[in-house]
Amino acid sequence: MALLTFLLCAYFTLFPQKCQPTFLKGGTLTATTYIKPHKQAAKRTAIQSLKDRFDYGLNPEKLGAVSSYLCDPETAHAEFMLVKGQYQAETGRTAEQGALCYQIRQAFPQGEVTPEEANRIGYETAMRWTKGKYQFFVCTHTDKGHIHNHIYYNSTAYDRSRKFRNFIGSSFALRRLSDRVCLEHALSVVERPKLHSKVYNLKQMAAALQFLQEHGLTDYDALAEQTTAAVDRFHALAGEIQSTEARLSQTSELMAAVVSYAKTRPIFDGYKATKYSKKYLAQHDAELADYRAAKAAINDILDGAKLPKMDTLKKERQELADKKKALYAEYREAQRQMRELVAVKGSVDHLLGLTDGRENKAQER
Repeated sequence: MALLTFLLCAYFTLFPQKCQPTFLKGGTLTATTYIKPHKQAAKRTAIQSLKDRFDYGLNPEKLGAVSSYLCDPETAHAEFMLVKGQYQAETGRTAEQGALCYQIRQAFPQGEVTPEEANRIGYETAMRWTKGKYQFFVCTHTDKGHIHNHIYYNSTAYDRSRKFRNFIGSSFALRRLSDRVCLEHALSVVERPKLHSKVYNLKQMAAALQFLQEHGLTDYDALAEQTTAAVDRFHALAGEIQSTEARLSQTSELMAAVVSYAKTRPIFDGYKATKYSKKYLAQHDAELADYRAAKAAINDILDGAKLPKMDTLKKERQELADKKKALYAEYREAQRQMRELVAVKGSVDHLLGLTDGRENKAQER
């Protein structure tokens, strides 16, 4: 049996729901979402435009549940504009240009959630999407054949520090977040069964299932192979960074020694010309000590090799610095991928009873 199919079967066997899940249909996530910016309407003021939008969401004939954050839904249009006015006064930037607010629509398959459950999912989706920085309210509508949320959030942050900017891929990012919240909420309503005498981390399992689905990993051996490769790549990059930093440090030390040697060599030549006069030594003791230290450092670093020209050393140092910067960027991405794969494999292994988790922690180190 394919890994993903097995996990999904185990998922529902171990955690039976009191209703059908809100997110699965043919093995794919089905709570649909989209995001839409709302600008000032023609021949309407900004506050009128917001109220028109919000009145639709708050229509009592459609409304099944409502919740809000940092605002009252009934006066949200005025409260949104108050924050925008404060933003404009503090920054000098016009807050009414562009989007006044954003609307997220989140729909669920017919009969698979109650209005209250849908509203909770919508509230958590909005909170995680805005990171608690923007006012929002969630209207759950029940007038259609399926329950759906209308989430409205201010385009201006509540602390007046910024405006929300829609970005390329925002719809995908929102859909992914909504899928994750649906998974977590569908799991959170069950009694807490025990797996190997421990309560299983439901959020980790939801994340693992989503990762496997998004990356097309249906075979355990493929997951294990990718995890091992990610760990090996991470450690290889760590070793390469260490080697590059050592070479960079050595090149910098050599350059510093060469500069110090060049500055103090005339002092030594003068000392030599006086036939190593004690009086001259007393007058230039510090410079002569620097000369001896610089010469010793150069001999130690080169170990008999020819001293490169300063321009060559500068070029090498810059190349090593650029390489280090690029390696660290690769390293951070490799670390992220490794941790994600190790966590997913750990969740799968835990579910399958293959490990107690210590192996994955050791592997990540």
